[in-house]
Amino acid sequence: MTEDLTTRLHDLADSAPPRVMDVEGVLQQGRRSLRRQQAAALGGGTAVLAATGLALSVLAHTGSAASGTPVAGGTPATSAAATKPSAPAPALDPHDPIVTHWQFGYLPEGMTVDGDAGSLNATASMVWAYADSGFGLRLQTLDREPPGQPDGKGSLHKISTQVQGAAVAYWYGDDGRGGLVQDVNDSLPILNMARLVWQLPSGQWFMITAVNVDTRTDWKEQTLKAAAQVIRQDRSAPAPIRLTRVPEGFSLLGGVVTRDILSTFIAFGGITTREIGGSYGELDLTMTPSDPAAARTKIVAFPLGKKTDDLPPMQKDDTDTCADANGLTVCVIVPRDHQAALKAIGGAEGLLQRVTALGDDPAKWTTDVVD
Repeated sequence: MTEDLTTRLHDLADSAPPRVMDVEGVLQQGRRSLRRQQAAALGGGTAVLAATGLALSVLAHTGSAASGTPVAGGTPATSAAATKPSAPAPALDPHDPIVTHWQFGYLPEGMTVDGDAGSLNATASMVWAYADSGFGLRLQTLDREPPGQPDGKGSLHKISTQVQGAAVAYWYGDDGRGGLVQDVNDSLPILNMARLVWQLPSGQWFMITAVNVDTRTDWKEQTLKAAAQVIRQDRSAPAPIRLTRVPEGFSLLGGVVTRDILSTFIAFGGITTREIGGSYGELDLTMTPSDPAAARTKIVAFPLGKKTDDLPPMQKDDTDTCADANGLTVCVIVPRDHQAALKAIGGAEGLLQRVTALGDDPAKWTTDVVD
């Protein structure tokens, strides 16, 4: 909870896929890991819209919105213009807390961008893309060379390579096998992956993590080609919910959007099946935006029928209220420290009335997330 976005992205780059053998256990572990990663990514920032969220979106649907269904009597959202897949990335929306700064300029045929993580004010961001085969590329923008155990210190070492236009480029290799691919488990749908790190002459660092590399023989060449064509471009990501007014005394710290819950697990080194996938949206509100460890009130949305022990994500002493609207379950989760402050608007129920559910179809999501 106390880590900033940049630090957390570095940590995620160093994390390894789980090695457990129980499938349901992996699913549960993935859900809990996602919550921890989201909480860490949403830490820090002094701006009201200090967006440090884990956002998954589809380029074909960025910036689009349609009339939504109010939750507990809220106001329907108005739509922004839809963006076609071939159109340039939409302009930054000041009402959207989710922004990435570098994008894939090239992807292998059959791959589409599934998600983003980042904020308007952070230098670090993340974009990932997948093919139907499960092969994926996760692009991380870093503000320094990633930590780890390079040069044989521990389990990883550097293997020099070339990325067109880069000043420095290397793979992280597995010291135990002397190869580039790390972590394969044939007993479960656990991904295997390789990591490419490079630096531009400007000093900007990047990492691409290629996952499920056994699904294509040219994964190395395609990863290097994608790295050579990364482009600088800010982009907002849409969300499946909208908040009409932030309560007095609160600030919107950030947000989370996923098109497919398990896409997130894949992106961070988890399971490759999508059996229980579904959209997920979250807005985090705080009363002390300068304190990354402060309590957060959460507004979360996910498809009907997906409620589990981990959805909505609850902490000790939290209270919640939920309602179904427009194909989504929307919940407001209030920590004990915020319950008194929300009484003026009717508590969690009053906050829920300010939320509009836009549905589970990304074509109906909006970048006009908050007033």
